[in-house]
Amino acid sequence: MLTLLKVARDKTMRLLGFLVGLLALGFTWPALADEKFDPKEVRVITPTSATSNCIGNPKTPICAVETFLACRVRKKQELCDLVNIHNESLEGEPSSISYRIMKSHIFTKHEIPKDMEDSTWMKTGYAHVAIKNYSLKLDWCPKGCFVDFSLRPTPSGWEVFESVSEGVD
Repeated sequence: MLTLLKVARDKTMRLLGFLVGLLALGFTWPALADEKFDPKEVRVITPTSATSNCIGNPKTPICAVETFLACRVRKKQELCDLVNIHNESLEGEPSSISYRIMKSHIFTKHEIPKDMEDSTWMKTGYAHVAIKNYSLKLDWCPKGCFVDFSLRPTPSGWEVFESVSEGVD
């Protein structure tokens, strides 16, 4: 029994030492809290301006999505690289997008159903952001389509690892 307690204490101390070391080196983990947003606010990204003030700094799930959207709108691969989207097809001229943030949520352990524990997109600490994209108008969503983004935290912020548009396989 005493040996088990000593092993547990040693592992705890090693983990604590590791975490203190990371903090001493200036390591910061991205914010693991939902960002406040108004789902009624229509946001805009153009080739030269945006309503967002965090494009290029994926410090929250919403900032990561807006950085990705700006990459697509502005045709700037370096913005996509910040959220780990490499070799994005950025053909055509820069454009604009108008959208609303409908949902931003970071999953907790208690929200993951047993049958989803092995999924690639729903894990503790991962995030889901949903937008309504008024610039994307398809036959099945002529007034704007919903787009869902799956994100995961990294030491430098958040990365987008999947996006799915309404009605598109």
